[in-house]
Amino acid sequence: MPAIADQVADVEHDLTDALAKIDALNAANAALTDAINAITAERAALQAKIAELSTQADAMTAMAEKVAGSALDMLKAARLPAGTPADVIPFAPRPKTIVTSSVAPFVGLADVLVTEERLKTGTTAAGRRSLP
Repeated sequence: MPAIADQVADVEHDLTDALAKIDALNAANAALTDAINAITAERAALQAKIAELSTQADAMTAMAEKVAGSALDMLKAARLPAGTPADVIPFAPRPKTIVTSSVAPFVGLADVLVTEERLKTGTTAAGRRSLP
């Protein structure tokens, strides 16, 4: 009978060792899962930063292309003979018309006009004092 009792003790000991190994492996698995989650979050943050930098690089490239195109237009215009009409020159300033309602609905065009007399007296066309 002692042989069976020794075998049962050995099996119980082996079972205890196996359960201890399973607990250790479960702890290692949990640690690795936490590490993977942290790396995944870091990867997502890096991908967002890459996307932001890519957008900035695209904007800078577009700006550089626009500047280069303007410089090329200026070089082409420099080759034009003197007296060339502004319609031919692509970067020549174009006159803009301002509608009085776009400035402010309560301001008349006469209020906006500046003359030397108004600058000296500091009044508007309606007779209001514009400077404190």
